[in-house]
Amino acid sequence: MARPILESIQAGRGIAALMIVFVHAEVTFLGRIWGAGVDFFFVLSGFIIFYVHHQDFGHHKKIGRYLYRRIVRIYPVYWCIIAGYLGLHLLLGNDLRDFYQSNTQGLIKTIFLLPAHPLVVLTSWTLAYELIFYLVVVLRFVFKFRIVFYSFFVFPFLGIWGWYVLPISKEFYHHFFIEALLGTFVFSFYQKRSINFLVIYSLFFGGLFLLGFAAYYSPIQNPLLIRGIPCFMILLALVGWEKKQKIKIPRFFLVLGNASYVLYLTHTIFLSLLTALIIDSQGFVPTWVMLWIRIGITITLAIVVHYCLEKPLLKFLRKLGKQA
Repeated sequence: MARPILESIQAGRGIAALMIVFVHAEVTFLGRIWGAGVDFFFVLSGFIIFYVHHQDFGHHKKIGRYLYRRIVRIYPVYWCIIAGYLGLHLLLGNDLRDFYQSNTQGLIKTIFLLPAHPLVVLTSWTLAYELIFYLVVVLRFVFKFRIVFYSFFVFPFLGIWGWYVLPISKEFYHHFFIEALLGTFVFSFYQKRSINFLVIYSLFFGGLFLLGFAAYYSPIQNPLLIRGIPCFMILLALVGWEKKQKIKIPRFFLVLGNASYVLYLTHTIFLSLLTALIIDSQGFVPTWVMLWIRIGITITLAIVVHYCLEKPLLKFLRKLGKQA
């Protein structure tokens, strides 16, 4: 039985990517609220992974298929974008050693998105955490008992509160892991329970209020509390709403959701190039107009890359995986 497409999740992916674009484009409207885009991205990731793969949990023979799908989703497009970006720098005569710290180790870390890799694509640092989470999810395929999977998150939970530190990489103590875990809780709730509209509205607007409040006044600096929990509330409201009735999402946000990964990877590149190209027009066009022109062109280019590169590449690789 095919999974129903949750348009709220699809649109949420696009909105999360758009929020991150606003951060790097330096949109000041609504203060620091756009910084929650990365947190929303991780909460969504936790939900999506469980939504897509939960029927395979407990079946270790499905691990290969799961890992293949995750690898082809992340790496090929990332490699293409890196190759294109570095190729552009070669044409411009720039020294590529600036991107990988003049050593092979830095280059390998960049190619495979290892933790603390030198940044060619500015936003790629978060993908290392995403990949670690994907590997942890393998535990759900191997062990039927959920406690084995959830026990991993004891370490980041204690670490981000400063209660306990093991002599291992600090990458394992990041709040992103707890946010992804919250996304899995949303899935469990979606799968087993329904909530009434009063609770849905309370969660949705309560989450927005908390994000807005933290954007202007944050007496608490813990990102899990000021961004992760509100994003969890908003996602829970959205999937609870869609479980009750079909949500009609404007097509633009669905397209943006499809192109969200490309937008996430390319927006800093496009914004930088556009800034360099249009800097001479700053005196003739108001700054705020140029800001939204840059954002609009960046989104358009990302959508073009999605349809011309990412979509056909994914289709080919997934077909190849089925034949293997």
